[in-house]
Amino acid sequence: MYAISIRESINRILKTKLGSRVMRPTFGSDLYKLRDREFNNLYKTLATKYINEAININEPRVKVSGLDFKMDENTSKVACFIHLEIDNNHETLEFIDD
Repeated sequence: MYAISIRESINRILKTKLGSRVMRPTFGSDLYKLRDREFNNLYKTLATKYINEAININEPRVKVSGLDFKMDENTSKVACFIHLEIDNNHETLEFIDD
């Protein structure tokens, strides 16, 4: 249950536009800025930055230990695999921004 709540929290953080919550202006991420952008090294660099910043600020229970990206050629959607450290355990969270 604990890991599920972390997954839900991270999903909510990454899908929320940074600054959109009036009472919590630092909640969310800038990932929305990458929608409809070409999937290349710049995309990966910016996505890594936005994901790390958002999780570090808003989810103190975890630490990001790495990121991997994969683009589905059929749908052109990018999947991000976020490698996390949670209480000295390692988990990977798959995130797809719909």
